[in-house]
Amino acid sequence: MLALPNMSHSARYSPFMSAFPRLRSLRSVALAAALMSIAGVSAGCAPGSDETVESTVATPAPESVTVPMVDALAGLAAVDEAGAAAVAAATAGDYDAALVAYDQMHGEWEKVEGTVKDTDPGAYEAIETAQGLMRDGIESDNADRVGQGGRDQNDAITSFTDGNR
Repeated sequence: MLALPNMSHSARYSPFMSAFPRLRSLRSVALAAALMSIAGVSAGCAPGSDETVESTVATPAPESVTVPMVDALAGLAAVDEAGAAAVAAATAGDYDAALVAYDQMHGEWEKVEGTVKDTDPGAYEAIETAQGLMRDGIESDNADRVGQGGRDQNDAITSFTDGNR
């Protein structure tokens, strides 16, 4: 239970506060809101409670997470393979399949991009740029852009892989 400091009634309710009753009521509302907030969090954490409390722990950005180089190289092979599938689908005019392959490629990329960025920021930027070109090409039904992005990504991955074996 919250307790006010040991002070007289007149100190707690100064002439200023009695002259401005709205401020006193605002202070009461703020105190009530704070207490309800604390009670709500406690109730959400109670065993058997149907309510959930969202976690406030931030998930680190993919580019800030690193993996061992052997895992990064294997992941880049999967990125390159899915990128090639996206290019093949776009070349065939199947942009829905190209988007599925792109999403798979990007999911694999997020697993290893932190290691690439930490090891070779230039390669990281080249791959990010290539993937942006691919995504733009898929969204605008432009197979040439998808193809150029795929080639650029392959070149960057090959260069990175050759330099980190």
